[in-house]
Amino acid sequence: MSVLIVVPSIFSAATLVQDSIVRTGINNFIEEEFSDAIIISQDYQEDDDLLLVTTRGKRLTEEELADIESRLPDYGLHAIELSVTQVPDLNGLSGEQAARILQDYLESRLQQFNLFDSRQIDLEDLPFELQNEMN
Repeated sequence: MSVLIVVPSIFSAATLVQDSIVRTGINNFIEEEFSDAIIISQDYQEDDDLLLVTTRGKRLTEEELADIESRLPDYGLHAIELSVTQVPDLNGLSGEQAARILQDYLESRLQQFNLFDSRQIDLEDLPFELQNEMN
């Protein structure tokens, strides 16, 4: 009887420890590898082993991003894929340019979370009106 209680408890504890190690690795990775950027958001999609990072600040080249991604295993993140969205500094843009960038960003984020579906949400129903800036 006690084996029935102990085995699931050991499995549960091991899972919690593993999750904690991954989360710590992600936090260390973000802090060290993106130290020159402003982190707007970070999201770890556990089911897909995908780390989504949205930054603002110094724009990284594809080579720099590939180099950063190659260092994931240094943080114990061997099976995780990195996806970085870089948002430019909006202060120097016209209203139309900023609106286009924000609209593109929001559409991509909504698509990532499978919310951009005509049955679930429509861009025109969002609480802001970017389309007026576009006209």
